[in-house]
Amino acid sequence: MPSTADPSRSEAKTQGLARDRRVAAVFDAVVRDSYAPLEASLREMADEALVRMVEDLQVQPDSRVLIVEPFSGYLPTVLAHLAGEVTVVCSHGGRSKRLAEQLRRAGAVDIRIAAYVEEASAEAVRYDRIVVLQPANDELGPVLQQRLSPRGRAVWSVDKAMPPRRMRRLLRVDGAPPLEEDLDLVHYMPMLGDMLVEAGVVLHQEVADAVHAAAERGRRLGEELVARGAVREDDLYRVLAMQRHLPFTQTAGILDRLDVQLVRRLPRKYLDHYQFLPICE
Repeated sequence: MPSTADPSRSEAKTQGLARDRRVAAVFDAVVRDSYAPLEASLREMADEALVRMVEDLQVQPDSRVLIVEPFSGYLPTVLAHLAGEVTVVCSHGGRSKRLAEQLRRAGAVDIRIAAYVEEASAEAVRYDRIVVLQPANDELGPVLQQRLSPRGRAVWSVDKAMPPRRMRRLLRVDGAPPLEEDLDLVHYMPMLGDMLVEAGVVLHQEVADAVHAAAERGRRLGEELVARGAVREDDLYRVLAMQRHLPFTQTAGILDRLDVQLVRRLPRKYLDHYQFLPICE
């Protein structure tokens, strides 16, 4: 297994994301950029989403973990720092080879890779934690349910977005029916830079350059891209609306319906502070 992260040396990478110091230390120790997606069509989940998912799993040092079809070696390596044993199911031969190479470079040589669940372990073996990233499914399949331990936890993707934006979880508790519900992961937002590249309004390298410049200048990424002329304001706001699941409309369409008398009833400082504009009562 890779060397254990020191919880007392958590850096800024997960500041404000992780409540669990042990989880924060692991995410700070594992370099995300070392793990490219196993295929061009795959995209790794944002750290905010991964942190929430890993914290919800409550992986213990003696946990046996099964990961089905990861997007890269990033999550398996993270969980290898936290768990006692990690097994990965990767059914595609090419992906499996690339995954093995990523894990070898990371020193996570004890992670086992199997082509399918039945090959991962003997039928009697139960896993304390199961993570299914592909394929999307409304329910955890019967084979995986059978492999989940009596007090186990499982999370799985329920949509086909890349990366997934909706996940479910199943919790098993002694003496009670299994609890199945949406994971709080639904509140995370995809990375703005990834969405801008996906929308075709900016190149990946331009985003990478802007990220570093924005950090140095204390700007937001969108502000930096607009200042550089890499992105138009309209395109930025359109993608921001998509990121936050909000409707997008042109200013002219709003002004036609604006109740001027209503706006005048509210102090300018109040509107500036809360950054909103009432349209009508």
